[in-house]
Amino acid sequence: MTFTTTAIPAVVPPTVTTFAATSVTHNSATLNGTIAAGDETITAQGFKYKTTAASTWTTVAATGTTITSTLNSLAAETEYQFKAFATTASGTVEGAVMTFTTTAAPIVAPTVATLAATSVTHNSATLNGTITAGSETITAQGFMYKATAAADWTNVSATGTTLAATVNGLTPETEYQFKAFATTASGTVEGAVMTFTTLATPIVAPSVATLPATGVTHEVATLNGTVTTGSEAISAQGFMYKATAAADWTTVAATGETMSATINGLTAETAYEYKAFATTASGTVEG
Repeated sequence: MTFTTTAIPAVVPPTVTTFAATSVTHNSATLNGTIAAGDETITAQGFKYKTTAASTWTTVAATGTTITSTLNSLAAETEYQFKAFATTASGTVEGAVMTFTTTAAPIVAPTVATLAATSVTHNSATLNGTITAGSETITAQGFMYKATAAADWTNVSATGTTLAATVNGLTPETEYQFKAFATTASGTVEGAVMTFTTLATPIVAPSVATLPATGVTHEVATLNGTVTTGSEAISAQGFMYKATAAADWTTVAATGETMSATINGLTAETAYEYKAFATTASGTVEG
């Protein structure tokens, strides 16, 4: 009798399925799939991916029967293709090609901090702050300031990441508000509002100079001097004089910035002392 052997049975390949991508962001995505082994040992498995516009695939390994792989450093707003695969001695089996599109890159706003004002005087102050850029170009930056009682803000530009701006022409003894700001295409980010109060106007005393006496005779002399006004009104000015040996001064008025006063009835052959003076609300300045 005879018999005939059957044909060599066909090799059962692995079953590879590609599933939809998950956790898709502007620069990452998780690829998913399943692999069921066939008759042969699987020597490599995972995913192949590329941008849809590209021609070359990139391979990433993944283990198990339910496989996943997270891709990073992807381009924002870009369509990608991917497919699961498994390789045996007989070749590579690939799952269906699927696609996903990364999202737009999130907008990161600049970080703006307002710092305390420095160098505050009766009419000026230096505003301070810091700015850290976000994901968009900063098109304007600096400070907004106003008197606390005012409604409208005034803008002043300042450059750099550590920024400062000196504002002048302020009103003495007045509280001001200010805040740092940075503007991008998405809008303006403002730092916290801070305050400072300008100082009182400093008092500048008049300048008084006593000049040599002229026209000196046995009983007459002309006293001379100059007075330059300070920040306060002068309420009295002129000269004080006395015999050097005397204790009390006599006052004689004189007007103008360059002033003189002629005194009579002096004692012959006697030394006299004199000095120019100017009086304001704050007191008397003497030459």
